[in-house]
Amino acid sequence: MAIAYGICEDKNRKQAILDRVEEQMQKEKLFAWPLCMYTYALGEGNDWQFPFPNYENGDIFLSWGAVGVDAYASYKPELALKYVENILSRYEKDGLAFQRYGRTKQDGLGDDILSGNSLALVGLYNSIYGINPKYNRLYLNPHLPEKLSGTTLYYKLRGEKLSIDLDKDRYAVSNGRFRIISARDFGYNSSGNKLEYFHSDMESASLEATLSGSGDLTLSVNAWDKDQRSWNQTATRNKGRVPYKVNVEKNRFYQIFISDRAEKTLTSNADGELEFSVPLRSGATAVSVRLVK
Repeated sequence: MAIAYGICEDKNRKQAILDRVEEQMQKEKLFAWPLCMYTYALGEGNDWQFPFPNYENGDIFLSWGAVGVDAYASYKPELALKYVENILSRYEKDGLAFQRYGRTKQDGLGDDILSGNSLALVGLYNSIYGINPKYNRLYLNPHLPEKLSGTTLYYKLRGEKLSIDLDKDRYAVSNGRFRIISARDFGYNSSGNKLEYFHSDMESASLEATLSGSGDLTLSVNAWDKDQRSWNQTATRNKGRVPYKVNVEKNRFYQIFISDRAEKTLTSNADGELEFSVPLRSGATAVSVRLVK
């Protein structure tokens, strides 16, 4: 929990904890994470919870699923996926129709079924596929094991059907008209004729494009840092222009490059915005916004 909720931020310590947990999982050959790895001390539990493991003193409650998957996804996503697959396999066997599973025999126990038995699948979507709907965007932050590279998902968000393509270091979100491609985590939002790109986990749009009339637009982000923002623009229409609004540093000079040719120099406004347009051409057009130092 300390790792999944960001309390433990030290990389070496996180890895040491997760490695130690997995070592114990392998030792006992457990199919899912138990409530606690080691016994309560005397006086910490009820008398009937001893000897260990018994009920909340060591049994397997599947409500840990999303927390466990999240903790492992950014470190060893193949391990996170292994436990998702273990739980899916158990579902095929018994429907997960139990409150918990015994630690010693790993048999189903209890008849007050918990909805938390599904939470490993929540972890699969949130932490491995990286699908995280936010109030103003879809935040995509995958941690893909090699086994899942090449996955395509269809996801409905606010009445819009999105296609999400997940390849190793190449992620894409599309609604059929607008598409964003990036090698790292990003946020996506589209509304009417407007497309928004959110760099990493930023809560405000980093780039806004508007496409009037018919046609489609794909933005493939190449670089995004304080010195340079660059992307490739691809469209099926080759007339008209695409207006852009880019968030940068306030009151700074920036040079706009289109197809590696310097087009103009602009000054960002007091809100840190640059506005310019790029012509629509057949094929890809390289666009770059570079800080003038």
